[in-house]
Amino acid sequence: MKESNRKLLATLGAVLALIILGAVVVYTILLVSPPSALPIDAPESEFSGNRAWSHLKVIAREPHPIGTSAARDEVRDYLLAQVSSLGLDPQVQKTFGVRVVRPGFVLGGSVENVIVRLPGSQPDGAILLLSHYDSAPNCPAAVDSSSGVVTVLELLRAVQAGPALRQDVIFMFSPPV
Repeated sequence: MKESNRKLLATLGAVLALIILGAVVVYTILLVSPPSALPIDAPESEFSGNRAWSHLKVIAREPHPIGTSAARDEVRDYLLAQVSSLGLDPQVQKTFGVRVVRPGFVLGGSVENVIVRLPGSQPDGAILLLSHYDSAPNCPAAVDSSSGVVTVLELLRAVQAGPALRQDVIFMFSPPV
């Protein structure tokens, strides 16, 4: 075989390998890409990222730190209203929480947990889904942890709209100290 033919075959082989590698990369990206968020009017038993987003716009509007913050109380009241609108009876657990932030420094304050339990069809235990609804004093906490709050809230709505799960599910919104 001529040297020029060998070079041509080697080049064609390299191009074909790059095409195959590129196709594998594109296919892998398509496989691991998240699905599009369902619209706000998606079926009630489906999780809708757009419904969750509508809650996030309310909850992360302003900082709502723990303690006697009026904004934190507004978020708590919003959560209570949303859970109640589903025909559920949320409970508020008032207590005092303490946390060691670093050696020699303790942080404490009033804590109000919003809790609702969905009964399971044949429970022999319960599953707890939890997110904290407070923020740092100067931050609206869109990511930490308002995004978690709206995810748990939308899961509550979707699970409540569907058939009962086997285990009880406890949904808890907690402002940790």
